[in-house]
This record gives sequence, structure tokens and C-alpha cells, in this order.
Amino acid sequence: FAGVYLIFAGLCFFTLEGLEFINILTNGMREHGRYPLSIYGKGVLTFCTYIVPYALVQYYPLMYLIGRHNDARAMLLPVIACVFIIPCYLFWKFGVRHYRSTGS
Repeated sequence: FAGVYLIFAGLCFFTLEGLEFINILTNGMREHGRYPLSIYGKGVLTFCTYIVPYALVQYYPLMYLIGRHNDARAMLLPVIACVFIIPCYLFWKFGVRHYRSTGS
């Protein structure tokens, strides 16, 4: 969630309108967390693993804990998901660097 909110904050430097499509990610992640991601299909699971990696934090470790996945490395995936913060933070810093005030 922190990475998605950093992207949202970075995009706000470049827009004048509200960015309602970000709510798809924030509210969608909360709603998707109520069900196993595998029921949504392979495309959604791939998106939630590689693009916005919240499946690394909740889906794969849970599959290991309940015995549906045999690889113990799944418990390290939340640490790897923290790497998502780095490009999000860099995008936010890019927005701060290019911000121009209106002067009012």
C-alpha cells in the first residue's frame, strides 16, 4: 500500500484533476485480499505478483502456511516485495523535483 500511495502522490504533481483510477489499486487490493488470488485467474495473479506485488506479501506466504505450497522460500517473499518501494520512492522524488508552484 505504501508503494501505491507513493505513486499516487508522485502523479499528483503532474495533474490537476483527481486520480480516481488509483482507487482501483488501493480499494482493489483490499477487496482482493478477502479471497485467494488464484480464483481471479492467472492474469490477475501475474499482475499482483510482478506489477503491484502485494501477492508476495499475502498470497504466497499464506499458501505455504496452509500447506498448498511446499517451497519454504515463500516466507521470504514479503522482504522481496519491499523492493517495490524503491522505484515508487524514486518516482515521488522525481515529482518533487519537477514541481512548480502556482504562486498563489
